[in-house]
Amino acid sequence: MIKLTKLALQRPVTIILCLVTIVYFGFQSLMGARMELIPEMELPMLLVSTVYAGAGPDDVEELITTKQEDALATLSSVDTIQSYSMENMSLIMIQYEYGTNMDTAYIDLKKAIDGVQSDMPEDAGEPNIVELDINAMPSIMMSVSGTVDGNLYTYVENQIVPEFERLSAVGQVSVSGGQSDYAKIELIAEKLDQYHLTMTQVAQIVGAADFTVPAGSIQVGDQELDVSVANDYTSPYFNLALEEYVFERMDKSKSYFMLWQNDNTIVVGKYQNTAEEIDQAYVDAHGIRVARRLSGGGAVYHDKGNLNFTFIVDRADAPGLNFKIFVEPVIQALARFGVHAAFTGRNDL
Repeated sequence: MIKLTKLALQRPVTIILCLVTIVYFGFQSLMGARMELIPEMELPMLLVSTVYAGAGPDDVEELITTKQEDALATLSSVDTIQSYSMENMSLIMIQYEYGTNMDTAYIDLKKAIDGVQSDMPEDAGEPNIVELDINAMPSIMMSVSGTVDGNLYTYVENQIVPEFERLSAVGQVSVSGGQSDYAKIELIAEKLDQYHLTMTQVAQIVGAADFTVPAGSIQVGDQELDVSVANDYTSPYFNLALEEYVFERMDKSKSYFMLWQNDNTIVVGKYQNTAEEIDQAYVDAHGIRVARRLSGGGAVYHDKGNLNFTFIVDRADAPGLNFKIFVEPVIQALARFGVHAAFTGRNDL
């Protein structure tokens, strides 16, 4: 220490230069240091959650949590295990020693849990293993409130989220809270009786139906109509109901073209007496459906040999109800397939 003090007194310039060099490189290191709002951290922890719907805490503890804890006792590098048995759910937190390879730990944990899966109740869900990753936590959380045309959740999902996703520094954007748009169907009892339907049948029809999807446009006279590929559901009740729905509920500023087919069906007009139009015994014997359209016209027979089409346009766009301007594009389309067709009468093809 005495020699060092003498050296500092004998060579002051050298000591000053050394101090300046240390300060310079220290300042350079400070300015070049990487700064993060949330530093990257790895917590050696895994979570095992198992859903057992309808079970109380005691049942969850006995039938799930205890068996999984016994399986985890054989794992290596485990520091602590904490378990929580709640109503409908079991949660186990496994804390590993720092420095543990978490990829290997995950594989070993999954093998241990899978080993006791056969002892779990049949009603219990599949165990879910999650790695506690602090780096996956959101860096910024925002709340949105206000009044918009329609659903606020849908507005945020369609308008705000895409803007954030365009930013190069953003890895992921997620939305929680609220509820996305959904279709609410209110049934009219009189219409159900009219079409001989039950609520269960309507639910099955809606669930199984392939709804129409956009397929471009078609030129009819001096107007352009939106074209949709028809659903492949052949229930007359669904097809006639869909036709009426488009007519009553869809945007009336647009025009619509639909293709559809019915199973063996007799369709009667709005004002016709069904008993006079059909042979009930023949209909019952051959499994023919009977449906009533909500427009005029006479009774007609449909089967899968018929390809039906519907134009729905504003009446102002069809002066004098000239059906030929609607049927002509269909005739032209058939001609391209080598099928000769002609327009006759008032509205016949």
